[in-house]
Amino acid sequence: MRILKIVASFVLVGLVTGGALGLSVSAGAEAHAMWKMQSAFPIKLAVLGEAVRHFEARIAAMSSGTLQIKAYEPNALVPPLEALDAVKAGSIDAMWGASVSQAGKVPRCRGSRRCRSAPAPAASGWFRKEITSVEDLKGLEVRYGGLGAKVLTKLGASTQRLAPGHICVALERGVIDAAEFSMPAIDQALGFHEVAKHYYFPGWHQ
Repeated sequence: MRILKIVASFVLVGLVTGGALGLSVSAGAEAHAMWKMQSAFPIKLAVLGEAVRHFEARIAAMSSGTLQIKAYEPNALVPPLEALDAVKAGSIDAMWGASVSQAGKVPRCRGSRRCRSAPAPAASGWFRKEITSVEDLKGLEVRYGGLGAKVLTKLGASTQRLAPGHICVALERGVIDAAEFSMPAIDQALGFHEVAKHYYFPGWHQ
């Protein structure tokens, strides 16, 4: 029987949908299956890491222990930005990450019965200099993903994708001028507030 592969999006939406995903997964899983899940974020990170552990426990409880999911740190199995491809290829069983960073892949994934994902909220990002108009975006190097990156590109910014662990260093060294990642508690834990002083809301790109 084909086992459903899952992609759990980050933050609270991942927790809420985790129950529904768990029901679908356990229905098709073989007895005492152990799945490997690649996390895009450090598991010790506040909120995101806690959500991973909650998701592991929830799946185990809902399947009466017949399905166990073990989360691995970023890069332990595959590079974070390649995790969704690895799920689709069947080389890993699941990923825990942000669907916004997989925008070009998620629509194709949703068209398949192999993957499931859910959206999650975030802020608009941290900027090294104040933004007072759309004109201020022109020429900026920005870490952004998904549809938001397409919008910013049309507004004159240059966008790139960076794994979470590289963002703060890139901001500090001036490699990028701004970056979008997550909610305030997560961004603070990663130290973005120490290298970029301007934080904007809401997360329009989500």
